[in-house]
Amino acid sequence: MSKVFISYSSSDRPAVKLLKEALEQLSYDVWFDQDAILPGGYYAKDIATALKDIDVFVLMTSANSIGDKVNNIAGSSEVAKEVVLAQSSSAVIIPVKLDDCWMETTTHDEFTYLLARTQWLDAGYCDSPTDFMDVAKRIDSALVSGNFKFNHDTTLDEIDKLLKQGFFGQATSRMNANAFPDIASDRVVLINSILALSARPISSLSKITVDNLVRDLVQIRNESVRPAALYLQGALSTFYYQTNAVYDPTGGLVALKNEASTLGRLKAKYVMSIAHLLPSVNQYSLQWSK
Repeated sequence: MSKVFISYSSSDRPAVKLLKEALEQLSYDVWFDQDAILPGGYYAKDIATALKDIDVFVLMTSANSIGDKVNNIAGSSEVAKEVVLAQSSSAVIIPVKLDDCWMETTTHDEFTYLLARTQWLDAGYCDSPTDFMDVAKRIDSALVSGNFKFNHDTTLDEIDKLLKQGFFGQATSRMNANAFPDIASDRVVLINSILALSARPISSLSKITVDNLVRDLVQIRNESVRPAALYLQGALSTFYYQTNAVYDPTGGLVALKNEASTLGRLKAKYVMSIAHLLPSVNQYSLQWSK
């Protein structure tokens, strides 16, 4: 059962309660401050604790929560703090719009970056339990299908761009600053493998280091990432095992290419990222494409 935290302004509580009830009918475990914080409880501590143990962070955006500088509405500093905490967690962040206020009108910088890089769902039309059930079902559908551009996906996309440019130090810092959910584990393994190979020439690495990387890459099964995992194993086969004339657990370049031919397209961004790891003069990408 996925755990959902709803971040909202108390002025929007009637609408939020309808969404909470709809999500609970779909078997979500919803953390709701009015239910979870007991009399005498410490609000900030309870919120921070709850945010460490959630799968989904639903941000209810409105003039009341994110502010409206056009109409001089301050917004909620508590919601802004919750957003900062959520972005440092592994939770999927889903903004749900209750009105037309958005990043152009928000009074808090904390919201601007998040809203610019995250997809959202519309609830501005909702005024009944049936309407909010529709929103809850769209949240559920997005989570089940994986067709929603989640916070961790956007972060990993940005790290991929750094790798493509060879900015390994910046990519390492971004990886260390974020936690990622299990659903992103294959992408995380691939990125960490590339970063592990960026410190020194592949041929000079220890055998145990390269063997461990191969072991991790073999476990990657995500169809969008596996072609790149095979391509990277091919690079290790060519520039480590064959160069050093030691046992090659990958099965060799031909076997890896044959397996890759049964899968989807190898994305150019991965070819470019891995190119930074290889000797300055090489024909590896041509060998792979033959």
